[in-house]
Amino acid sequence: MENLLHNIQRLIIPLTFKCNFNCAYCYVCKDNRGDFTEEILKKIYKLLLINNENPDRAIYFFGGEPLLRYDLLQWSISEIEDLARKYQKKIFLAVTTNGLLLDEEKIKFLTGNFNLVGVSIDNLDPGYAYRNVKSIKEKLPLLLKYQGQDKILIKMTIMPEFADSFFNSYEMLIRLGFRHINISPILGYFWSSQQSAQFLANIKKIIKKSKALQKFGYHLHLKMVEDIKYIINNNKEHCPVLREELAIDTNGDIYPCQFFVALPEEYRKKYILGNINLSEVNSDLVKKVEDFKICDNDLLGAQIAKCRTCRPDRSCKKICYAFNLQENKFDSQILANAWQLENDFIDVVKRYYFP
Repeated sequence: MENLLHNIQRLIIPLTFKCNFNCAYCYVCKDNRGDFTEEILKKIYKLLLINNENPDRAIYFFGGEPLLRYDLLQWSISEIEDLARKYQKKIFLAVTTNGLLLDEEKIKFLTGNFNLVGVSIDNLDPGYAYRNVKSIKEKLPLLLKYQGQDKILIKMTIMPEFADSFFNSYEMLIRLGFRHINISPILGYFWSSQQSAQFLANIKKIIKKSKALQKFGYHLHLKMVEDIKYIINNNKEHCPVLREELAIDTNGDIYPCQFFVALPEEYRKKYILGNINLSEVNSDLVKKVEDFKICDNDLLGAQIAKCRTCRPDRSCKKICYAFNLQENKFDSQILANAWQLENDFIDVVKRYYFP
């Protein structure tokens, strides 16, 4: 078990699978799993800090909505700080929230104790159907008040039907003063050729606007660009997440990454590497992780040849690209569609952002 934690960079902890939103595009299966207990979390934090030798070690808190367990988040920070001092190790802390429960106390706590606070703001158009835009807009002044610490990352997940309009929301966020933004297309839904073209056209506009503003000393941090630079500069010919990440379920089960722990039980139980309470691991699955084979599946079909010859990118995420969020199953058409969109996305960033 200790060897699993030895060199990973990120440990993913979904504090709770409960959520105060019910977004149709969310890939997290909200079943009857309970929340973490202090007992199991303490064991996780201790094992990580004792055994992990990666200088860039980090813990990322997700959900569900982690602020539904704000008490557990506060307790965790105190516990991690005590253990980090005891074992003389630094650790990067991040949390992602939908923002609905934020108030002055919570945002002050988060920005004071976390290195990164991700806030999901997909669209500010009043007609956006997936979230309560009014309630999110009410939080913007509070986020702006504390974003000077460069810790707040706005996360925009783009649905196909809003591919033609999300630039307006991006521009609104920029005008308000937000500087750190991540934009990514939702995968798991089918994108028509028209929707893909609209999405890519807006990405071009965003990149051009970002570069134009930089000439006037106005720095924007586009995380999508940084992700692609990381993949290219580090020769990531395989999944940029596998081997660098582990995710732990509320019962202590360990999974290869954040995607697997979020799957419905019938699928996720096939990918359990071990359990935090047991010394044994599934050595066959661990070997597949080490060889970048655990994401293989029988849905690739004609895509296999392309995957063997493609440039370094994210196309190797064969399982997570293939999951149909609307039908809760793996789907070869979804895989091919997502593969094409992601590669086109990377091409646009490389062409319009890099010199």
